[in-house]
Parts: sequence; structure tokens; C-alpha cells
Amino acid sequence: MSTAQHTQKDRRRRGVVVLKFSLAGAALLGIAAAATSAAWSDNAWFSASATAAKVTLTASVDGGAFVHTDQANPVPISYGLLNQGESVTKTLTLKNEGTVPLTINAQTLTVGTTGIFAGTPGGVTSDDPASVSVVGNTSLVNTVLAANGGTASIQILLTTPGDWSNTYQGETGTVTVSFGATS
Repeated sequence: MSTAQHTQKDRRRRGVVVLKFSLAGAALLGIAAAATSAAWSDNAWFSASATAAKVTLTASVDGGAFVHTDQANPVPISYGLLNQGESVTKTLTLKNEGTVPLTINAQTLTVGTTGIFAGTPGGVTSDDPASVSVVGNTSLVNTVLAANGGTASIQILLTTPGDWSNTYQGETGTVTVSFGATS
């Protein structure tokens, strides 16, 4: 055989060897790909929603309906017509209709200084005005109202003197009670 034929035969043999190695490599890649695609898999997912707390303090007088109030629209406390020597007690109840506990942090009783609560009704000097005070549980400050319906009550007493002066006849006066609460 000539050298040219021998070189050609070596090239074919090398080509066959290269082809065999290429086929073997491709087979290995195929097996690896098949093994990877045959693996089982799964996923885990999370989702969440959030809701803000609701703070709602309502008020009632003497067991009446609970209402949400503000300074411009308070729950009216009706003492009716008062005579000499009368004492009238009103029960004020707070209710937490919110979704978190509330702590009462303020309680203010303000008695007006005119009319039946003044020492000078109708411009006439007198020493016997009506008075208002808190009785029993004297303060609700630091009281915790449970969420969704917790309540607490306080009593307000209005008293007129037995010798209430005639100058108070027909006079009026104001009483304001306010509470503050935080969550």
C-alpha cells in the first residue's frame, strides 16, 4: 500500500474513532438529561393578608343604646326638671366595640359655672348652687376594656340643696363628662 492510501486509511480510522467517541458522549448527555427530567419536584407557596385593628369606644346613659360620639355630638344626659333637695344619679357606661383592648387614659367631669351651677343665677348672689360629683367607682382611668364588648361604668350624681334659692327657678346649667382611651 502506498503512503497516500495508508494516510487515507488512518484518517478514516480516526474519523470512526471520533464518531464513536462523539456518539458515546451524546449518549451520556442524553442519559443525564433523561435522568434530570425524570426527577420529581414540588413547590411550597405562602400568601398573607393583614388587617388593621379597629378602635371604637361607644357610650350609653342608664342602659340606653350604645352610640359612637364626639365632642360636637355627645350622648345627652337628661336630669329632667329639678326641685329643691333632689339627688339624681346617672350611670354612664363605656363599651369597647373595637377589635383590640382599650385602656381608659382620661376622665374629665366639667360642671358649667352658669345657671344652676353658679353662685349668681340671674345676676343674684346665692350660696347654694347645684353640685355634680362622681360616686362609687370614682375613676375609670387605667381601666382596660376587653376587645369586642368590654364595658365599664361610672355614676354621676347631681344634687340640689334642700334650701335652694328661688333665684334658681327656670335656670339651666351644663355638665360635660369625657373619656379618652387608647389601644
